[in-house]
Amino acid sequence: MKKVYICILSFLVLCAAFSICYFLSYRYALIKFNENANERNEEFMQNMDREQLLADSNVISSEQPEEDSLEVNSDKNEVIGADARFVVQSFDLITSSYSETEENIPAYFIGLKREEVISYLNDYMSNVSLDEYQKGLISYELISFSDEKVIVKKTYNSANIDFKYFLQVYADTIVVYYCDKKTIFEYTDICVSSLPESEQLKLNYGIEVKDDEELYGMLENYTS
Repeated sequence: MKKVYICILSFLVLCAAFSICYFLSYRYALIKFNENANERNEEFMQNMDREQLLADSNVISSEQPEEDSLEVNSDKNEVIGADARFVVQSFDLITSSYSETEENIPAYFIGLKREEVISYLNDYMSNVSLDEYQKGLISYELISFSDEKVIVKKTYNSANIDFKYFLQVYADTIVVYYCDKKTIFEYTDICVSSLPESEQLKLNYGIEVKDDEELYGMLENYTS
């Protein structure tokens, strides 16, 4: 009879242990679910804010003179002439500031058709210069096209730039990039394999650095 009680007791203990494990697993899954839900909600709100900013940009652009709001619907065979006027509109989403300048037509635009200009602007955004990246350029679009006048618009959002430098590993040394993560600011002779494993892991993923003070502080710590 004693063995029966022991078996029953053991069974109950196992059931209790299983229930506790199940409960803890459920709690952990619930916490992770809530964290993911919060992250998705934050991403959704950020997207909504971005869409609202772009909408505001379009509203301001629509308030410009009618000449600047022409649709891009010119003759497909029309090409840009050497004497064409070239107007650049600039809009900052953060400050809501708008400016418009007229420049000489860039040499590489002369002779281009509308589709070729659009293709050039798309390529420009695919390989943004460091200067434009630091300003927060997020779009470059064709507003109006004719053989006599071309209007383009640049939209900036400086809030997109959260850091100035980016540290990464190359050939077991630390390389400092600018915020675009492709333009090199400085090569260092700091050996990554000599650093603690935790720092090696961070560097393998890449480290964002806010400003010059933080950069030189980190490099000094790595060499001390």
